[in-house]
Amino acid sequence: MKKNKANLRTLPLLAAVIMLSSWGSTGHTMISFRINLSFNQEMSRFNDWVFYLSEHASDADKRKSDDPAEGPKHYIDIDNYDSFVENGTIPHALEECISEYGAGFVADNGYLPWATLAMYDSVVNCMRREDWTNAKKYAADMGHYVADGHMPMHLTGNYDGQFTGNKGIHARYEIDMIARYHDQIVYEGTPAATIDDPLAYIFNYIYANYPYMDSILIADDYATEMGNGNTSEQYYLALWERTEHLTRKLFSNASHAFAELLYAAWIEAGRPGAEATAISPTMPATTLSGLHISPNPVGAQATISYYNNVPGLLTATVFNATGRTAMLLDDLSTTIGRHTREWNPSQLSNGNYYLVLQSGCRKVCAPFVVMH
Repeated sequence: MKKNKANLRTLPLLAAVIMLSSWGSTGHTMISFRINLSFNQEMSRFNDWVFYLSEHASDADKRKSDDPAEGPKHYIDIDNYDSFVENGTIPHALEECISEYGAGFVADNGYLPWATLAMYDSVVNCMRREDWTNAKKYAADMGHYVADGHMPMHLTGNYDGQFTGNKGIHARYEIDMIARYHDQIVYEGTPAATIDDPLAYIFNYIYANYPYMDSILIADDYATEMGNGNTSEQYYLALWERTEHLTRKLFSNASHAFAELLYAAWIEAGRPGAEATAISPTMPATTLSGLHISPNPVGAQATISYYNNVPGLLTATVFNATGRTAMLLDDLSTTIGRHTREWNPSQLSNGNYYLVLQSGCRKVCAPFVVMH
């Protein structure tokens, strides 16, 4: 059966689905963008990473068409492991898992937890040598795999509902439904804490997220009945109503887990750059710095503050959670110095956004949430 599944994934139609899958580009952008909601005080240094991480959140999916080894990194069919069915766990070390089940079995059932750990280790190694360009690149991939680990249909042999009469639920849930209701997936974060064992941490959230697979299948059955099929808007409304709570929880937990793994990688690397944590309001090293929106979440009024070190053209763009331009801001001072601007975001509906200031080649980002 596993061999058949691997063959199915090479069919053109399913290949297109898988290319877009893993929460789709919309979901991945949202999850990576909101990592900042779980930043603790030490993580302010990573605020400028958020735009890059969200912009490159789907790079791993894009590699699937050119790299046949990429696909298995995005899933683990954990319920095909006897030990998981019997005891709720499998060997965590890849070598031990291969020793017990065989290399072919492990490869056929996906490498997701170990791919996540490999990216984590790459981030650590890059941070140790302060190679921040590659650290960001590997962190973007790590965030993608973390998000996959919070998508229950990536954790089961019944990945597309093909064994339970729910064929096609994979794309209907994670792509089509999210595209319709992404603006209702609003959440806050809690400060990232330390992690003692990254691989155990990864497996623990996979174990915790796996049971939601049944809830999605049950919701699909209900929505199909309510919508007289699974293509109508009534179907998607019913699917959303039955999965709204768990979907929001999965998104929130994915953003939080991404933040905690990034924090753990920085700690394991020896906290590089800790001496430059605070950006001085009087001696900034770059064109733009210190972008901050307060309060966050934003209600009827907010204050935007930033430091500009080089006079000249300054653009300010608000993007929504899908990366589309929501509005442009004007009247931001381009002179040298610390600036503040009062802002009424009444044009924006409730949801997650990020403000990007750009001057020349320098770009800074501040994620924020609107809750009127």
